[in-house]
Amino acid sequence: QLENDYGDNSINFIDYGAGSGVLGIAAAAVVRDFNQSKRRSKKEPGATKSINAVGVEIDADAIHIANNNAKMNQVEMVNYLPTLDSLDGESLSVVMRAIQKKRNKALKSLPDEMNGPIFDLCVANILAGPLVSLAPTIASLVKSGGEIGLSGVLATKADS
Repeated sequence: QLENDYGDNSINFIDYGAGSGVLGIAAAAVVRDFNQSKRRSKKEPGATKSINAVGVEIDADAIHIANNNAKMNQVEMVNYLPTLDSLDGESLSVVMRAIQKKRNKALKSLPDEMNGPIFDLCVANILAGPLVSLAPTIASLVKSGGEIGLSGVLATKADS
């Protein structure tokens, strides 16, 4: 499906609420493995793919962990703090406390050039309440015709 859906194009992928980075890392690994199989296959030569995988997370510790996990899995994925204007009061408080810590000075917010409808795929594994609040932000990041995958809704909250 990767070959048919994206032709020769690069894939822009964002994991909103990235946590450990597992979803973005998995996406980057799928593309990496697809490219490796294409290079080995003499029966199915074809263009390789590229992926720009990024994560957005309010937890500074999780960003450090996700960046390290990407490095350990030998994929490129950069994780960012969300832009401050996209946050509610509670999340803004978490981010502001995080950026005041010396070890987090190198963390950056999602760059302006990525803060718009450029993503082909967006995933968000976040609880239902925050997902509802973040819906406009998440939708604003996905280009027309792009896809959004949501999970994290607990069965006890599904009707909310």
